[in-house]
Amino acid sequence: FGTLPIAVSDLASAVLANFLHGAPRDAQTASVKHALEKLGAGLNFRVFVSGPCEQDTGREWRLDLAWWRPGEGTVLACECEWGQTGDILRKFEKLLAVKAPLKLMVVSSRRAGAERHDILFRTDIDAILKVVGTALIDFTQHLAGETYVLLEQVEAEARFRAYQFRVPADGRLACDFCDAATLFRP
Repeated sequence: FGTLPIAVSDLASAVLANFLHGAPRDAQTASVKHALEKLGAGLNFRVFVSGPCEQDTGREWRLDLAWWRPGEGTVLACECEWGQTGDILRKFEKLLAVKAPLKLMVVSSRRAGAERHDILFRTDIDAILKVVGTALIDFTQHLAGETYVLLEQVEAEARFRAYQFRVPADGRLACDFCDAATLFRP
């Protein structure tokens, strides 16, 4: 894919600058989309944003936001999910399927839920990283250079942490499932 359309730090800064801490989830999602829409338009990308009333019924598979460059394709794909790891995984699978050099997943983490036995019902960052990392390892159609960014909104601290994974080679990743939680680096 070559170079990314924007530095990961600039992307995260744009989201952070406009994020509505403590607001309802719909408003938080809207603030993320608005920040990325404004940033993408300022970089001369065509920006596509799903509307607030568009509910995921399972019949259509939409991204929350995408930046498009005519003649090149999608350069940024973004999904936001504030729920449990199972919900995050379903949204993350869309990012796996889309070919773009930069893929952003915005999530929220809570320590509450870490005690649950089923990892798909947990809400802590360890579970999120393990589930998303497992999906990356299980996927066979990677392209070298794809960069995944996980932007974690830490609820208890009203701050963000960013994690990044860059695909090293085409095809299946050459790592073991026990390495799933360590694929992303802070």
